Amino acid sequence: MSLCSPPIEQRQLLLDEIAENQKAIDKYISLNRIKNFAQPLQEKNKGLRQQVTELQDKVNTVGVAHETPMTALLGA
Repeated sequence: MSLCSPPIEQRQLLLDEIAENQKAIDKYISLNRIKNFAQPLQEKNKGLRQQVTELQDKVNTVGVAHETPMTALLGA
């Protein structure tokens, strides 16, 4: 389980940053400042979401790659 912690923690940090950026985007939209402030954050969130997807793929791979017949037996 400790092998999965860093990617999971990184994923959560990215999701938290996306949420904070979205709050700012919503505020800028409500203030009608989309072009100058919201669009750059929207682009940043797009990149962050890609990183989240990559980390989730790593988490999924680690879980499958480290399963041994013994852990499968214990899991059953």
